[in-house]
Amino acid sequence: MTQSEMFSVDPFEMAFIGIGIQQGLDELKQELHRLMVKYHPGGMIELVHECVGFCMNQLSKVPDNIELDGVFAYEVIEPLAKWAVTTRLQSDAPLRDSDGYAKLLDLLADVASVPVIECTMDPAGQLTFLKASKWPEGVPPPRIVVRDVLRHPIGELTPGNCHDLEKVKSWFQKMTETGLLFHPDDDPATVITSANDERTFTDAEARYLSTLMPLLFKSHGDVIHEVAARCIGVA
Repeated sequence: MTQSEMFSVDPFEMAFIGIGIQQGLDELKQELHRLMVKYHPGGMIELVHECVGFCMNQLSKVPDNIELDGVFAYEVIEPLAKWAVTTRLQSDAPLRDSDGYAKLLDLLADVASVPVIECTMDPAGQLTFLKASKWPEGVPPPRIVVRDVLRHPIGELTPGNCHDLEKVKSWFQKMTETGLLFHPDDDPATVITSANDERTFTDAEARYLSTLMPLLFKSHGDVIHEVAARCIGVA
């Protein structure tokens, strides 16, 4: 988030993001100096700037038509910001959108006036809400169900970047490390994990991979077989 973008957002949301960040910093105050030295040589300003931008991006995905029983600022914005800064403070790895959306959904589930909010998540982490039925009075708390989530790292390789062979190699390596590698010629929907004798990929993941693989062969030909074989360890 650029400085101009930051000053163009809702100042009310910005204020409660700041409160949440301060709560997170206070919670880790005993370790704050050590964590900053270890993970954040860029300093506090860089850390806060990143967390503010991250939270604003998550909050922009909340649909306007969701009715809330709780106070959004207190029950969603503040805890989201606190989670973001405590998570980021303890690692040198950037915050992941998919993790942020999962946290946002958990928070929304506690205050949304609907029983089930169904949505899909594309490889970039963009949520699309499918339906939200009115929550009847006197019924237990609502929940939010995310449909068609692509597990990491499946969605890291996309039709837009799969022409880059280095990205393809990195993707195959990550798929291997997470136990998701499969033979490029196989139908992803039929791949079975031997440890539990269950399908390796969900329907959504299989559809995505079935769309992606022809693009890989179109861009790189038989090199795809070589890359997969090296990852498996048979090349």
